[in-house]
Amino acid sequence: MILRPVEARGRTVAEASEAALEQLGLPADQAMVEVLESGSRGFLGLGGRDAVVRATPALSPVALAEYVVDCILKAGGFRVRVAAREQEGMVLVEIDGDALGELIGRRGRTMDALQYLLQLACARLPNGPRNVALDIGGYRGRRAEQLERLARQAADTARTTGRRVALEPMPAAERRLVHLALQGVDGIGTESEGQEPYRRLVVFIRPSGRGAGQ
Repeated sequence: MILRPVEARGRTVAEASEAALEQLGLPADQAMVEVLESGSRGFLGLGGRDAVVRATPALSPVALAEYVVDCILKAGGFRVRVAAREQEGMVLVEIDGDALGELIGRRGRTMDALQYLLQLACARLPNGPRNVALDIGGYRGRRAEQLERLARQAADTARTTGRRVALEPMPAAERRLVHLALQGVDGIGTESEGQEPYRRLVVFIRPSGRGAGQ
C-alpha cells in the first residue's frame, strides 16, 4: 500500500483509474480519483491523448493507524495481531499475540517508544489521527491497577511512619495515575521531584490546607 497520491495514465479514464488504484494497493472505495486529463481518441487513430488521473488514499484515521503499526512490526519481524478503534476522542491501537515481552519492554518503555513513533508517523499522513494510543497485550490496564495498589501502599506507609515515601522513577503519564489515585484520599499529598528520566512521585502526609501536585 502507498499512502501518498499517485498519477497514472491509460487509454481511458477507467483504465487510468485502475492503474492508479493498483499502484496504491487500495480498492476504489478507499481512494479518491481525480481526472487530470480525460484523453481523446484522436482522428483515425492519430493525435490521441492518454487519460491521466491522480488517486489519493482516503483511509479512515483508524485504518491508517492500524496500517502504520502493522508495517512497523512486520519490518521488525514480529508476527502479531493488530486492531485499531476509536475511543474517547482518540485512536487506540491494540497489539495481541504470543511472546509480547520484547515489544512491551521494561516498564513499558519499548511500547512507549513505539507509540511515540506511531504518533509521529500518523501526524505526517493526510487524514492521519493526531491523538493515538498504543496498548500491547493489555499491559496498560494491568499497569494502571498495579500503580493504584502501589499508591495505596505508599499512602499507608506515609501514615504509619509520618515520613515522605518516594516511589521509583516513572514516566509522567504513570505519575499522573498515582496522583489521581490519591487525589481524593484525606490527608495525603503527592508531588514530583527530580529530573527526567529519573523524576519520581513522592507521597506525604499533607498539612492542613496544602494541595497536591504532579
